[in-house]
Amino acid sequence: MNDIVFKERIKSVMTDNKFDRYIGGKRKGVVNGSDLWKVGVGQSNIFKQKQERKGKHYNIAILVDLSGSMGNPGWGRTDKINLCSETALFLTEVLEKNSINTSIIGFNAKIRKLKDFGERLDKSRIHTMLVGYANGYYSFNCGDIYRTDFDEDYIEDNILEEYFEKKDKDEHEEDYCCNHDYEALETAYKKLDKMDGESIVIVFSDGLPNCDSPESCGYNQKLHEYKEIKNLIKSSGIETIGIGVESRSVEEIYEKHIVVEDLRENFKGRLIKLLGNKIERK
Repeated sequence: MNDIVFKERIKSVMTDNKFDRYIGGKRKGVVNGSDLWKVGVGQSNIFKQKQERKGKHYNIAILVDLSGSMGNPGWGRTDKINLCSETALFLTEVLEKNSINTSIIGFNAKIRKLKDFGERLDKSRIHTMLVGYANGYYSFNCGDIYRTDFDEDYIEDNILEEYFEKKDKDEHEEDYCCNHDYEALETAYKKLDKMDGESIVIVFSDGLPNCDSPESCGYNQKLHEYKEIKNLIKSSGIETIGIGVESRSVEEIYEKHIVVEDLRENFKGRLIKLLGNKIERK
């Protein structure tokens, strides 16, 4: 499923889901003219009843791992966060144009609510912050933040500069030494619990929950235990899907998951297909 097909499918499904439908073959309700012939053969199921569409409202929370391995040039590949950000922003733009509530949350040692439900999508700001948080102080100061064509259109260096001027180098390095999946999921679930409709949480991650400096960031190490995170997901009752970013780590935590071995091999296409199948006529 390519970009155009995805956009048209979401538009078509959500247009249909706005309107209730009538189901025939009922024994009470409004007379269904097309079933009146049944009277002649002694049948009484000639009525129709209004059925409310169940898929009128969808809420999608996208969680993005901002640990150093996602983008810091001193830690390996630098384009993971760029490709994840570009995909998250594309999905958000398409979904919100079709009245699907969408939020974007970044997480490392801190939970960063980059776009809340109902907020305007500011692609430049969000992309800049996602790339900046994962690239970190190191790459900003060294002037070697990885650039893609998408980055050239959307990264705003003044936003990065303003952020890093307020941060201490050591403090920021402690941030991206951690993956606080539990806190990120809990933040999303608390928000979604208050919202009507069907909810889905999608987690982009290239590693397991961890905290290399629990004393520094004040994190409860117990909440990194796999069973604690699995219990949180199960108790939420919200469909949660882990997206392995060139890593199979999500298999350890997320019962529902897909693994993308190479992001440069149609990563966006895999996500488009996933969401295209989840958002249905109901």
